[in-house]
Amino acid sequence: MKRVFLAEVTAFDPRTEQAVVLRMCSPGHGPIAFDNAHEYIPCLTGAPARSMALTDNGIPGEIAIDYGSIGLRLGDDMRNAHWPGYDFDGYPCRLMWGEYGAPLSSYKHIPSGRV
Repeated sequence: MKRVFLAEVTAFDPRTEQAVVLRMCSPGHGPIAFDNAHEYIPCLTGAPARSMALTDNGIPGEIAIDYGSIGLRLGDDMRNAHWPGYDFDGYPCRLMWGEYGAPLSSYKHIPSGRV
């Protein structure tokens, strides 16, 4: 089976003045839906790379794990051309990966963070 990367990113829509959850997935297949209400759009251009650091400015410290950034493909064909108008700063993000076709409950969660 093919591995799939999922991201659920919360953003603020200034037009409706409400927070929205944007669901996206890695490319190579069509949209993924685990139920009728939640569809993941295959607009990610790649999964973030995990890095770890054991020092802070050269001094031993706590382990810091960073997942870097993810790239998005935007456009009318992805139904997300309006996303650049959203505010993402400081909102939560949840990342997961699993096997294509497997139930959402089987996906592994990557520690959550903020955008």
